[in-house]
Amino acid sequence: MDAVDHKKVIEMNKEEFGKSLSANDDEILKHLPYLLQDLWELGGRPDIQLDLIKTLDLKDIKILDLGCGKGSSLIRILKHQTGKGVGTDIVEEFIEEAKHKSVEWKIDDRIEFRTEDLVETLKTERNYDVVLYGIDSDILGTIEECFESLKQTLSNGGYIIAETIYPKIETDDSIDSQEEFQRQVQKAGFVLLEEKFWDTEDIRTMNQEYTTKIVKRAQELITKYPQEKIMFEEYINSQVEECKELENDLYCVSVLCQLKS
Repeated sequence: MDAVDHKKVIEMNKEEFGKSLSANDDEILKHLPYLLQDLWELGGRPDIQLDLIKTLDLKDIKILDLGCGKGSSLIRILKHQTGKGVGTDIVEEFIEEAKHKSVEWKIDDRIEFRTEDLVETLKTERNYDVVLYGIDSDILGTIEECFESLKQTLSNGGYIIAETIYPKIETDDSIDSQEEFQRQVQKAGFVLLEEKFWDTEDIRTMNQEYTTKIVKRAQELITKYPQEKIMFEEYINSQVEECKELENDLYCVSVLCQLKS
């Protein structure tokens, strides 16, 4: 087997990370921590994830959050659940914020946060009861390939809670339909137990709040780096367009899947 070029893999995943946050320009990646400094949840739904976990009645849960961002999901879940967790993300500034928040919430003794590439995390972490993952890029390939990669981190009969999207128009073949998503999940060896669709008004409220905060920080950066004005304006525009798509063209959904024994 050829040796893995870890630097190349990490750079590739940084590019995919940028795409997941609507960053179309490589240069803007270095500004993302500043642009997103006022956001903790980064678009996820810890409340829905927690509701899904509560249905499982797990004791002393062992949970892994891949691409944990600033740790909002892991911290909120473990504040209400006994057990321990690990969260990894490729952005060091996000992980530092996650560590700070875990101390603030008095839960740092039960959570480990690490700056780490997703591919590296998958090589070492094993025997988790629950894995959290937001499917917002092609880092792990198709849905089937993604779940095949994730299941190696699970204990027997373990669970994945994934956040994903379905197209509202079935003729849109650029995104996997609900039926195709379910087919690939089953092919990877999982049973889909539950789907929770996000409320459109909740999405709209969240988008408005996030966009307002991001625009404020982008304007500060334009003042500081006027020569990069077009880049920041394009980033804002991409955020606005993504919000419109999420509100009008897509279903946002959290799914609970169990690995077949």
